[in-house]
Amino acid sequence: MAVKSLARQVWQKSAAHWLGRVRWFALVVSLVLLFVLAYTLSESRWVRTPPPLFAFALFGAFSGWLLGFTRWSIGWCALYNFFMAFAVGVQYVGKILPQESAIAFEAWLETTNWQIFLFIERANGWLQSVRLGEIIHDEGCWSLLLIVLVWIASAWLALGLKKRKNAWLAVFPLVSIVAFILQSDRQEGTLLVVTLFFSIALITWQYYSRQEKDWQQRQLDFPDQLWMDWGAVVTVISIVVLFFAGLAPTVTTPDGWREIREWVDEITNPPQPSDNGGSPMSGVYSPGTAEDDQALPLLQPPDVSRVGSPLPVMEGTVMWVRVGDSTPRPWRIALYSTYTGSGWLEAALEPQSIQPLDGEPPPGRKALLQRFTLSGAGGGRLFAAADPVQSLSDDVLIVPLAGDNSHVVLGDLQQYELVSWVPNVASETLRAATGEIPQEIQEAYLQLPDTLPERVRSLAHRLVSDEPSYYERVLRVQKYVRESVPYDLQTPAPSEGQDVVDYFLYEATSGFCTYYASAMAVLLRIEGIPARLATGYAPGTFFFEQANFQVSGDSAHAWVEVYFPGLGWIPFEPTPSQEAPFYAQMDPAEMEAAPRILTPKQAARRLAWLRTLIGGASVLAAALIGWLVWRIARNRSMEKKLALHPAALAYRHLRFRLTNAGISAPPSETPREFFEQTAALLADHPQMETALQVSTELYERAVYSADPPERNEVDTLRLSIRQAARDGFALRWRYLWQNFMARIRSRKE
Repeated sequence: MAVKSLARQVWQKSAAHWLGRVRWFALVVSLVLLFVLAYTLSESRWVRTPPPLFAFALFGAFSGWLLGFTRWSIGWCALYNFFMAFAVGVQYVGKILPQESAIAFEAWLETTNWQIFLFIERANGWLQSVRLGEIIHDEGCWSLLLIVLVWIASAWLALGLKKRKNAWLAVFPLVSIVAFILQSDRQEGTLLVVTLFFSIALITWQYYSRQEKDWQQRQLDFPDQLWMDWGAVVTVISIVVLFFAGLAPTVTTPDGWREIREWVDEITNPPQPSDNGGSPMSGVYSPGTAEDDQALPLLQPPDVSRVGSPLPVMEGTVMWVRVGDSTPRPWRIALYSTYTGSGWLEAALEPQSIQPLDGEPPPGRKALLQRFTLSGAGGGRLFAAADPVQSLSDDVLIVPLAGDNSHVVLGDLQQYELVSWVPNVASETLRAATGEIPQEIQEAYLQLPDTLPERVRSLAHRLVSDEPSYYERVLRVQKYVRESVPYDLQTPAPSEGQDVVDYFLYEATSGFCTYYASAMAVLLRIEGIPARLATGYAPGTFFFEQANFQVSGDSAHAWVEVYFPGLGWIPFEPTPSQEAPFYAQMDPAEMEAAPRILTPKQAARRLAWLRTLIGGASVLAAALIGWLVWRIARNRSMEKKLALHPAALAYRHLRFRLTNAGISAPPSETPREFFEQTAALLADHPQMETALQVSTELYERAVYSADPPERNEVDTLRLSIRQAARDGFALRWRYLWQNFMARIRSRKE
């Protein structure tokens, strides 16, 4: 019991000692920065399934912390960490070392050799793609790149803090990587703000710790609560820096200045309250009287006759729609069937309207009652959800398309009611859809111009070449188009005569709904899947109190409708600013299993990344080689100036090696005295002892004797020194380990 009690006391004292020496603030802040770095790289969409980057960040930080105990320079530590990161990344990607524990050595060796060969072949394929300027589709390359980046940044952070370098230098690579990833992927700047805040806090903490330690060593008096003043200062500085960092994009970009002008206009010209603002029905629009009809604005859908034209924007609310459920659906006004290369032509209509339909909706459909209240004129066209089949208002016509069972609505009313058959399907229903596609549907909705570039056709084939299912091919194309480029209403139009889909897929850096919808429809048509363009307005906002959708004037929209055998036309949403219908959302398991096809812009970004990294690595390697060559040349020049005998030079090199192993002597000692004092230390390393003995004897003869060593004796000495290389490495590592343990013991004391 006494032994257990003593052991418990020792453990508690040791644990309290270690916990008391931990710099908890720096540890917590560093962990937050590592997590932000790993999360940013994981969300960068460079790989479909990113590696466990936070775990690699922790291991990298631990590696950098251990290197902080060594006497290596910061440059050598960084170089060691680079090779360590590369080795870990290669192991993760290439599975070089087998994971099985119970395996014979011969089998283990054979498996390792085979994995090395496979990885070299993969790496050769990466380099070949870079030389040819092609896309690297192997995600192993990008996983390796992410691991190396997160390891180096994490190790550099821990190393800089451990060696008490300037904290801003320690956090600079991490902050730079986060800023570059967020900028290149156009992600939210919140993570950068968090990174800057904690970086500033870490820099200030380190400066204060240094100052406090200096005051303590100089025995200067200072208040214990001084850290509170420093905390307040760093908080103010952080807020100011983050404020200007957040303000910078606003005052340095055209979009930012446009927002400022809109804000000033809202202040100088506030909107006037409506007359019925206090009414319980204030959320419902009341149309104007007949004498006001001439002043009614014209509700315009997007102009797709030439894709790239700016979307129409109106002030305020353009319509209210009362429906039987809250499912968001776009409000369709027109359908387009013919793609011209620069835009779309509207589908032809039958000359007369249909009779009201009786009976139940077909499979995969349900009836939906809609009551529209418009704030403007439709120009002879009216809106409906999906496929309208019955008008409940006078002067509203339901007109079919020529050669198709779809319908549009004609009329000039501001208030009307109608019934539509809207999709009522699940993903399983669409996946199971089979049957023949009618010939008239194929002729009208598989049309493509002869001028369509071949690379667009090749892209469509690559997207769905491994997916036989009709439904899965549609989802694959929708997912690809949604992830192609960021959404931006200021996207410039293509040049005159250029195919708009080719421009969007291969050259544009952004797009809006007409671009996304055109690209999806064309890619599907290439693969033999009938698709068409629909225009109107996005669903808007649903208000449960009034059971209606409120659609604003900036909601003009275009989307895609896809024909499914036995089910008819089903809407899909390729524009990333809008949520895809529930039946058009890919399951997480399917998204994991689906191979990621890079867009040309993503591929170009990857290629630019790779070229930048290869260029930077080449510059660093060239600088390192140049520095080594310079060091060797300088040493050779110094040796020539000394004009030493070869035996004396060999002795000098051997003494340098022993000095690096912690075995040295003051300049006042003679070579013979050094050997006699060192012999006991080298008792366990006979080859090094023999080399030192022979070298000492030949050195004395070369310097002090009239009978210098012969050439064959010098060659024998050099051979003896080479044979002692293993002992030299052993002495070096023993010295480093003893030095490391000595530092640990000194910290305990």
